[in-house]
Amino acid sequence: MPNHITNILTIQADENKVRNILERVKSEEDGLGSIDFNKLIPMPESLNIEAGSRSNRGLELYRSFLQDSAAIAYADVQNTEPSPQHSETLTALLKKYQELTKDDPELLQLGRKCYENIQNYGCTDWYDWSIKNWGTKWNAYGYKEFPSYQDGDSEIRFLTAWAAPHPILEKLSELYPDVTFSHQWADEDFGHNVGERDYLGGEIVSENIPTGGSAEAYELAADILGIELNSDESGYYLSADESGYFYLDTDESYELIEFFDKPALFSNGRITASEIPKGLYCYDLRSDNDGNGFVAIEPHVAVNHAGSVITNSPIDFGEFGYISLTQDTSPNFLGEQITLPQFMNGDFEQTKEQSGGMEL
Repeated sequence: MPNHITNILTIQADENKVRNILERVKSEEDGLGSIDFNKLIPMPESLNIEAGSRSNRGLELYRSFLQDSAAIAYADVQNTEPSPQHSETLTALLKKYQELTKDDPELLQLGRKCYENIQNYGCTDWYDWSIKNWGTKWNAYGYKEFPSYQDGDSEIRFLTAWAAPHPILEKLSELYPDVTFSHQWADEDFGHNVGERDYLGGEIVSENIPTGGSAEAYELAADILGIELNSDESGYYLSADESGYFYLDTDESYELIEFFDKPALFSNGRITASEIPKGLYCYDLRSDNDGNGFVAIEPHVAVNHAGSVITNSPIDFGEFGYISLTQDTSPNFLGEQITLPQFMNGDFEQTKEQSGGMEL
């Protein structure tokens, strides 16, 4: 299955003009609010043949047949008198290709169609032609995935396979040069292959294609796909250092601790600000040289790292840049594992009661 690309096409014109355009491009099967690429860039009927490895084998076989046939024809031309072996040579040629296609008698004919398509259209079949002329594998589809089109709407939504149909938008703009067409697209590979363009007079007049995986790409994709960022529903959060969005593993758990009379999380590993949501803070614990106990908490520990702490409020380290820890001020492990979403939502009431109540 392909990656489905959500496309939003907005026509900036008066209602009558919009309707005329949508009537012209609509799919006869799906009606108003749809778009049939064949209405703009028609695919030649002869390209509607099988695509794939069998077509490639057929094309290779037909090219071989043409070479063999040409060799026989050339030999005949060189002779002023018909060769007595001519009939035998032709019979041998036919037997050769009958043998080569005995398991697939239609293979040579398929190859001939592919060859003729290349001569006429530069493509062997519908697949190659669609990619070249529509910019995507198939015609538009997926209308049931979106709210039904309402009369008077100037916006339609549809899906395409793997890529946005940029040549279709260019053609549409050429046909209606006085109308601005706005096109937004977003891959289901969230935060990648996403962008927006405005067309006028057959030209791109504005364009925004953010780098895949960037914060801007995630925000644009979320807007197009109707996904709420920084939520448990989507699972995507802006990192604490605001370097970008990341997918939060909701199954990963941490040890709940009490630290400076407040709830916090502990991990044996190193945690960075790019790995936790904005609104949380992470710090490193230092052990003594023997690895026994915690002696300090700091913004970052390179040597004698003893774990990381996640808090929901910043820690003031004062002028020294660290806070020394004693047995009384070291983390109090509460014997419970919770996830980051639970921690952010304050989902640990029972533990707070067991610990005598912690400040949130």
